[in-house]
Amino acid sequence: MSGEWWWFRMKMAWMANRSCRMSGVEWRWFSRPTPTSFGRKALFDHLKKNGSAERLNVAHEGVHSMQMAEDGDIDGKLDNPVFELRSIEPKVDDVPFNQIHERFAPAVAQMIITFALPSSPSRPYNSNIGHFKRFKGCGYGVRMELSIAQPDDWHLHLRDGELLKTVISHSAKQFGRAIIMPNLRPPVTTTAAAVAYRDSIMKALQGNTDFTPLMTLYLTDKTSPHEIKLARESGVVYGVKLYPAGATTNSQDGVTDLFGKCMPVLEEMVNQNMPLLVHGEVTDPQIDIFDRERVFIDRILKPLIQRLPKLKVVMEHVTTMEAVKFVESCEEGCVAATVTPQHLYLNRNSLFQGGLQPHNYCLPVLKRVTHRQAIVASVTSGNKRFFLGTDSAPHDRQRKECACGCAGVYNSPVALSIYAKVFEEAGALDKLEAFTSFNGPDFYGLPRNTRTITLKKTTWKVPESYAYASGSIVPMSAGESLEWLPYLSS
Repeated sequence: MSGEWWWFRMKMAWMANRSCRMSGVEWRWFSRPTPTSFGRKALFDHLKKNGSAERLNVAHEGVHSMQMAEDGDIDGKLDNPVFELRSIEPKVDDVPFNQIHERFAPAVAQMIITFALPSSPSRPYNSNIGHFKRFKGCGYGVRMELSIAQPDDWHLHLRDGELLKTVISHSAKQFGRAIIMPNLRPPVTTTAAAVAYRDSIMKALQGNTDFTPLMTLYLTDKTSPHEIKLARESGVVYGVKLYPAGATTNSQDGVTDLFGKCMPVLEEMVNQNMPLLVHGEVTDPQIDIFDRERVFIDRILKPLIQRLPKLKVVMEHVTTMEAVKFVESCEEGCVAATVTPQHLYLNRNSLFQGGLQPHNYCLPVLKRVTHRQAIVASVTSGNKRFFLGTDSAPHDRQRKECACGCAGVYNSPVALSIYAKVFEEAGALDKLEAFTSFNGPDFYGLPRNTRTITLKKTTWKVPESYAYASGSIVPMSAGESLEWLPYLSS
């Protein structure tokens, strides 16, 4: 490839770690200048033999050509050599190296993987490049970091009262903004109620003003078109949530007559460019609970979009291949979908393995593995219609572990770790940033976040629970070990 930018292609990535399945990487060399017989020329020789290297970016010596290495100009004596693989999208040709960071770093996810070769007196490193074979799939001495634009959560339940005070920090320390669900008791049905709820959230943040709650209204049969105008004028309401009556937690006040009483409101939402956020399940007791999303698409969503093709719709927490196909078939920019960590990571077996697992119970319920695979395939393909929405829904432990447990998975503390794991396993870490940080604000017509967050691939254990004044909350993957721990930049 031309220019002063050297790309080490995927076919050679096995030298470092098989999990580094990216479309292209930059190989960089770092070292400590203490004596050993291992030189950089050995690396060039090996790469040349395998037909893989033309240019090498050396950390503190600039960009060097193969000829310089062959001439011995950069053959050094190194101890504890360290290699860094860095992926960057899009790939860059014909751009001077010193302009790359300035031009692309603010808008590009970077993947940094550092591998250290520990020196050993009994097995000193020398020009025999065969020692590199020890790296094949081994993964020892690995530091992996993924820096992306700060994500937003486009579907979040914060509750109120003591629960709000307990859970708000788990979202605020990771996400820049969040669409806040309105299913409180009583529900947030008016703009005035949304403003009051927002004030409660800001108070609970205790000065962490970097987090911005984006409020929503709860759609009912009594909602008026005038209320939609007020919501748009308020500057704090960004969507209207459709709960079919009885579909999920606190949905008893939901819609019973969408195509009748609610149609004037929906038409005003088109006029105000106000998105409709849809819990996509029918509530007919004759319909199997595992089929309710599919039936909702056929009975409700397709006719609605045919009638109001310019209505912006977000199908929340999609769980089936039918939902994926439907969203993909719609006009881009008009219909989108949020995807939760649990529906990307778990399937319905996770509800029953080892006994009933109430903390994996949510609505819509987890589906077959084939549905999960279809969602993963579409999301990790880079499709702009899908974006992050955790549907994190905290309940007190006693309300989950009881004879009639509440639906909802509390995943805010682990969401980014699980999203990263899913994308890594799909070989699509280069697509993660768009899903977490770009597609959502682009759909809502909001600017992307300028801060960054770094995911470090380090093992951490999820707490068994989080205590608060009235009890405790059990998070998703409680007690398990996860990787990809997020750190927000200052």
